[in-house]
Amino acid sequence: MKRIHTILLSLMLCATGWSQKAFRPEASLGVNFGITTSKVSFQPVISQSSLLGVNGGLTFRYISENHFGLIAELNLSQRGWKEVLADSTLNYSHRLTYLEIPFLTHLYFGNGNFRYFINLGPKLAILLNDAETRNFPLTANSNVEYEKKIDNMIDYGICAGTGLEIKTKIGSFLLEGRYCYGLSDVFSNAKSQYFSRSSNQVVSANLTYLIRL
Repeated sequence: MKRIHTILLSLMLCATGWSQKAFRPEASLGVNFGITTSKVSFQPVISQSSLLGVNGGLTFRYISENHFGLIAELNLSQRGWKEVLADSTLNYSHRLTYLEIPFLTHLYFGNGNFRYFINLGPKLAILLNDAETRNFPLTANSNVEYEKKIDNMIDYGICAGTGLEIKTKIGSFLLEGRYCYGLSDVFSNAKSQYFSRSSNQVVSANLTYLIRL
């Protein structure tokens, strides 16, 4: 009986040792770059087409458990809106540039050189610059958003993304599609103001390169 106990204990210790050896926490640091396509959800509605922009910055990832980790980024990100006007010769767009900090839960599947992943979490952004572009003069009947000052310098919301990671000898390459839903408004939504809602809606495609630390 004592021999059976010894064998079972040895098997448990071996299994524990194998489990610990099979997974090691990963810390990685790298850069990301991509394109954005954005609109602003206005109420009352403004007719829009997507505004193209760019985003990029630094990425830190820490995988603490098998199939689970966290991602923090520090990005410069462009967003805004481009209006569809009755006269097709007229153009109006408003581009907003933010310093953005997403903090995301990272779930991945697969342990080889290929991983499928899902990212989900909040983001906070600070407005650095806004630029209005138009090819027509303002009149007394011009839309209220023309030359209207951005009221809220802080933007926040929820991001969700999915993609594929390829691990190589020189590092990991991640290709991700991400959607960020704005919970704040760029203009004041007070009852005395024209817009009751004006939130950023952004879709991005990003390529990230990570080196394991």
